[in-house]
Amino acid sequence: MSVQQVSSTTTTEAPSITIALPVWNEVASLERLVGRSIATLARIAPETGGEVLIVDDGSTDGSAALADQLAERHAWVRAVHHPINRGYADVQRSCYTHALRDWVFLLPADGQVDPEALFALLREARHADLVVGIPGPGSEPPRWSSRAYHAVVTVLFGWRPWSRLGPCLLVRRSLVNRIQLTARTPVCMTELAARAERAGATVRGVPIELHRRESGKSARRSLYAAIPRVLGELVTLRLRIGLDSMRGVSVLATPHSPAPARATAAVDAGSAG
Repeated sequence: MSVQQVSSTTTTEAPSITIALPVWNEVASLERLVGRSIATLARIAPETGGEVLIVDDGSTDGSAALADQLAERHAWVRAVHHPINRGYADVQRSCYTHALRDWVFLLPADGQVDPEALFALLREARHADLVVGIPGPGSEPPRWSSRAYHAVVTVLFGWRPWSRLGPCLLVRRSLVNRIQLTARTPVCMTELAARAERAGATVRGVPIELHRRESGKSARRSLYAAIPRVLGELVTLRLRIGLDSMRGVSVLATPHSPAPARATAAVDAGSAG
């Protein structure tokens, strides 16, 4: 199925959604976030429901055990575990490959974004294949590193609806699992948006409110060490997309195979609450 065919597929039924939570040492915020995610899904599709997918990236603070407990407690929750920490990009790829629903809402587990932001993204998704959340009114002021990153993206790619993308997005699973993502840093979200647009998908941005993080560790200490790699991946991405465009090479591939991980699904068929 082409991207155009995917885009033209519409339905009057409630959307089928996976809320995917990439987790690394988020024990302080995880249970509350899962509860709010379940409540959000229950409002969107009370009959068919959805799923909350927790992908634990080798946490050492008890997040992994808590994820399993939540999966046992709630029928809508599943947990997938990386035995070791594999990093920002790999945990996002696992979110996409292990999701089971038609749409994947990638939601940070540190409390920066309330699950109810999904409603705003869904309204735009009626006319799009990928919707990214961008910092809107009321958001925490962006750090200088975020401002610098967005400036570089704009210089390399020009202004795009996704130039100032934040930490969450909503994407058709049928699209994301046909795009080869190679970035190993936070560039992976920019790569998804850029390659989706290159493939002919409709990509849009929606303002959302970003809050101060509730848990997890800031990457600020390792920022200086990561700058060369991030810049290198951005420049490489721009060059590859340009070359692929000139050569007429498709960016779509066969769906990803799930990365090796230990999965724990809900064991009972209780209610969403």
